[in-house]
Amino acid sequence: KDSKKLKNKSYDVVIGSDLVYDKEMVKTFMSVLDAHLRPGGNFVYVTAKNRAGREEFASSLARSKEYKLITVRSPTESLMKNPLEGRTKEECDMILPDLNTLKFQLWQFQRKKDVK
Repeated sequence: KDSKKLKNKSYDVVIGSDLVYDKEMVKTFMSVLDAHLRPGGNFVYVTAKNRAGREEFASSLARSKEYKLITVRSPTESLMKNPLEGRTKEECDMILPDLNTLKFQLWQFQRKKDVK
């Protein structure tokens, strides 16, 4: 039922984190992004640098005639702080152990308005 609601919808911004864990899923996710990101829209993707499929996914977007790479950077220090309001750092480390042990990258792509 919910997937039918999304079928014909497109968005100005799509934000995702750790979406691809296997390079075999790159083609499938690219088709989902193509279906739901409007021309001129932005896709922001955050993932661990060592995540399986990350390089293939980012490379596919960067090579695509449909997308333009805007930036690749490390998240700011403020984004890597404890996001759990009212929880201690120790509790955060137990709940989100990857937050302080993995290196992350933030990618921003823009879908081109006119593709020739």
